[in-house]
Amino acid sequence: MKLPPIEFRYVNSLPKSLDELLKGILYPSDPPDNHQSFFEVVMAAKSANDEGRADSDEGIRCKVEFSKEPKEEAYFHAYIQYLGMALHYLEQSNSDAAWYYYAQSRYYRGLLDTRKSVLRQIEAELQSIEAKQKGGKNKAARETGAMKDELIKIIENPPDGGWKNRKQMLNIAIPRLEKFHEAIGQSFPLYENIPPWVKVCLRQDQRIIKAFVDNSADPNNAIHDLSEKSSDPNSNFGL
Repeated sequence: MKLPPIEFRYVNSLPKSLDELLKGILYPSDPPDNHQSFFEVVMAAKSANDEGRADSDEGIRCKVEFSKEPKEEAYFHAYIQYLGMALHYLEQSNSDAAWYYYAQSRYYRGLLDTRKSVLRQIEAELQSIEAKQKGGKNKAARETGAMKDELIKIIENPPDGGWKNRKQMLNIAIPRLEKFHEAIGQSFPLYENIPPWVKVCLRQDQRIIKAFVDNSADPNNAIHDLSEKSSDPNSNFGL
């Protein structure tokens, strides 16, 4: 596959490393099968900036926030638009703007990759669970344990309209789980109390993740909410 060359013009004050980073994205040594179409949409985004008809920085972020399309598509579009802006300002020898929009493009690429990773993990785990559940619901109940079954039961019975966010669900679920825990007398040798145990479940147990997503007011935002928390090891529980 031969792609048309791009001539990058810069003055001495423009970091050449950015030139190399962008060329590495546009001209990878081992391009994937869909790289031609990727190249074309990036160059179309650059042309839109060259012609003064591209969305502004604020406009792109607003579109992502309020978009009704799947989040992965909104993140991808933002990634492409910011790459086009970085190329535009690189060609204009505006190093500050070029670096800023390149950083924005990497931010949305990171969100896109995280979201895809979460969705793949959910799908893979669900397939595994479905295979294990052929023995019936009783076997699944034994595998997950009484506490997990109770947590799923709570999550599957949200307030009217579904769970608004992770924090709302936790504020309701944790007190109920604590009462249930006291009633059955189940011990938790690996955790001191219920909240960190629930946090681990929301990060690792795909049945619980799926229950939360399926019973949320906005499933897309629910996945985004969980992926943000799981990707930040220093996040405060319940926030």
